Order: sequence, then structure tokens, then C-alpha cells
Amino acid sequence: MTEEQRSRMELVRKLANESPYYLHLGMALVSYDEGMAVLEMPFQKCHANLYGIAHGGAIASVADSACGLALASRLEPGQTAVTVDLRVNYIAPFTGDVLVARGEVVHKGGSSAIESARITQGNRLVAIATAVHFIKSQT
Repeated sequence: MTEEQRSRMELVRKLANESPYYLHLGMALVSYDEGMAVLEMPFQKCHANLYGIAHGGAIASVADSACGLALASRLEPGQTAVTVDLRVNYIAPFTGDVLVARGEVVHKGGSSAIESARITQGNRLVAIATAVHFIKSQT
């Protein structure tokens, strides 16, 4: 990895952990390398749905972020990416403790990419996600 790539990855790590949305949900980027990202999100009262378990939207947010940040590590200078499709399969409720989302790039082409994420609470699988991103080169 070049020094420029390392510098860009450090900038992404800093921006992610200072993001108002991430701070609102309590998400933090805890591990970041080329093609992968790991986020943690401790359960907070604001995550709860009517039944006292985490709302699916909170789980989808951390899954989407893990996928997007994994891709960000592989973007070239001047490229940006936006989610065009996110599929989350919910397997078990997230009821407390810490949610961990591990995202990785499955495929990166010239204008699109596919990523996957495993979302766990301890050793229990909570959800799996697949994301598709559109990659745009700024001119």
C-alpha cells in the first residue's frame, strides 16, 4: 500500500468517527484495511423499536456503513460512491450489548461494486447484508 493510500484511509477513518450520523447512532469504525471495515455500535435506547429490541433501520445503518467504508478503502483519488441497493436479511434480534458489522468488498468494477457484511452480537449472527454501490469519478 502506498503512502497516499494510507493517508486517504486515515482521513476516511477520521471522517467516519466524526460523522454526525455515526455519532448519533453510536457507531465507530474500529478496524479498517484495504477492502474491509469493522464497525461497532453499542445498543442505545434510541435504537429500540416498539418491542424494546433494535429497530431494523439501526441494523441496516451499521451494515450499509460497513459495506460503504470497505469500498471507500478501494476507491481511487477523485472517486466517490453511493449505495444504490442494500439488502439485509435479519436472522436474530439485537437486544443489547454491542453490535459488530464486518464489511468486505466482494467485487469492484469501474462504475459499480458489491460488498457484503456480517452483523453479529457476540458469537450470534444477527443479520447478513449485501450492498451495491455506484462509483462516480469526479471531473
